Amino acid sequence: MHYPNFGEMAGGLVEAFNKEGIPAVAAMSVENPAVAKYQQVIPIVKMPKKGGIGLNQSYKNMATIVTQLAKGEERTSSEQEMIF
Repeated sequence: MHYPNFGEMAGGLVEAFNKEGIPAVAAMSVENPAVAKYQQVIPIVKMPKKGGIGLNQSYKNMATIVTQLAKGEERTSSEQEMIF
């Protein structure tokens, strides 16, 4: 289950922030339809579906990706695996 408009809202906001030079990421599960629309445009951290296992690790991954963006660093292959 996902909230129908969450992905669109998150994807649109992150895209707008990034266009203004403000580093941002979204977080969604693979079931969210917005992943297909935004995965080539913005970084989307992989999250488990509602009730799924792995939420704590996903939050750690989000912190890693946000830190990497803030420092302006290139993503490593392991960081690339954290996003869609």
